[in-house]
Amino acid sequence: MTIIVDQFEICRYFYNLQALNRLALMLLKKRSICMLKNIIFVHFSILMFVLGFGFNLEAKKFNSNSKNYKPRFLKSSNLNYEWGLSSWRWKEGLNDSLGVLLNVKINWEKELLPNLLFQASVDLKASKKRLQQHIFGSNDSGVYSLRSAKLIGIPTKNLFIEAGILSESFWNKNLLISSSSSFIGFRQSWHILNIKNISVNWNLEQSTPPSDSNDSYRLNNEKLPYFFMSQWDIDWDIGYKKKQWNLKYNLFYTQYFNLPSIVAFQSGLLGNSTRGDAASNSSFDFDFKIVGSGINLYYPLFGAGLESYLFFNYAADKSVANARFLKLYFDKISLFSQDLSLVFENFFVEPDATISYYNSAAYGNNNREGFSVSLSWKINNFSKIGLKYIQSSVINIDAFQEKLQSVSLGLESKI
Repeated sequence: MTIIVDQFEICRYFYNLQALNRLALMLLKKRSICMLKNIIFVHFSILMFVLGFGFNLEAKKFNSNSKNYKPRFLKSSNLNYEWGLSSWRWKEGLNDSLGVLLNVKINWEKELLPNLLFQASVDLKASKKRLQQHIFGSNDSGVYSLRSAKLIGIPTKNLFIEAGILSESFWNKNLLISSSSSFIGFRQSWHILNIKNISVNWNLEQSTPPSDSNDSYRLNNEKLPYFFMSQWDIDWDIGYKKKQWNLKYNLFYTQYFNLPSIVAFQSGLLGNSTRGDAASNSSFDFDFKIVGSGINLYYPLFGAGLESYLFFNYAADKSVANARFLKLYFDKISLFSQDLSLVFENFFVEPDATISYYNSAAYGNNNREGFSVSLSWKINNFSKIGLKYIQSSVINIDAFQEKLQSVSLGLESKI
């Protein structure tokens, strides 16, 4: 128990203002400017929560980035399935792959009590492929992954508390952290304010990023890694000449602590700046204290939208610490009486803007810039066919990275 308490002392400080003040004084004596900024940020967040929680207004809805946060109270249990069949082809230097993948996603929601839910999501995958790869090679033809398994407590209509395995798709920022990643811990979502067509939410997460250290040369036990994220969301339905726009804006901060050697070693092969030549002696050149913001503007009449976010790791050298993402999408294109969706993406992520081990491999992880184009055809209310092309170039010359190109064709359906 002592070890667990030590690793989550920051979380304990967060809920204890008196301890936070003592920690701030200690940091002042050490003149640790960067960490002092984090303490000020936490104080500010707590103050805003105390003020915002006083607004006990009748909420029209709970707005968050994930639709999973609209539980079904009318039924005690709900089970649904999604499946997909896709083919891919990608090439990066001497590495290439061709294959077919069958993916089945099972979602289960169970109401345990009127204000307590259980939710789980499992992916079952089976594939056949031809692979040439000089690192991370695998002969696995099938795998399952637990995307999420959590309890959701709702003590008030304005507060959601989650505990368990949390899907990071909640944040919807693949350059920062992949939507397919899952961490172990807690998440809190506060519905702070809802006035007419404006809502404000505050989301927090305290969790442990997963990793496997199976190195017999490891000399001692490493500290438990820790992930913290805070994000403010503003959702605004704008009426202009009776035409509705939707504007979403978010401001976020995230930080990693005690990242293990294996994560540093793998990340060094995927674009990060690291030291060491083995899984037992590797470390990052910089810490990760990331601040950023995002915006999403959508015009329902034309089905057109613009999504963008950027972030900066202020603990790293400024020449390798920036990332940005831009997406333009059209989801109501009619062609020969068929509904089509078209998406253009542009991305840029420098070597140490975030941790490549946990962000999206689809874009080539870190030290990358490029674009993607995707087209999907809605067959019916349950199924669609999609085609996607990605091209990703290397920003700085790296021995383990080369130009990446991939194309995929898939069928998705819900049951």
